[in-house]
Amino acid sequence: MPILLVFIHVITDTQYSVVKKVVKGMLGIKVIRETGSENWDLYWTDNAVTAEQLGKMKAYQKINHFPGMYTLSRKNYLARNLIKMEK
Repeated sequence: MPILLVFIHVITDTQYSVVKKVVKGMLGIKVIRETGSENWDLYWTDNAVTAEQLGKMKAYQKINHFPGMYTLSRKNYLARNLIKMEK
């Protein structure tokens, strides 16, 4: 008998409809809308993530951002960090 995996995904903090379409339609993942819920597997957000949010996560939970991510995603900060690394 095959094992049925249920993933719960929170997408309330995204403005991109393609994320919602893929999660709901193509992947068939259950979507919840409560951002305060602790019962989720994957959290997709367009916003920054605080260290407090990461500290509350369980070992199996995944999120698409991490604190300080802007230092890699913005060209000016990335260039500055690459220059520092070369020194």
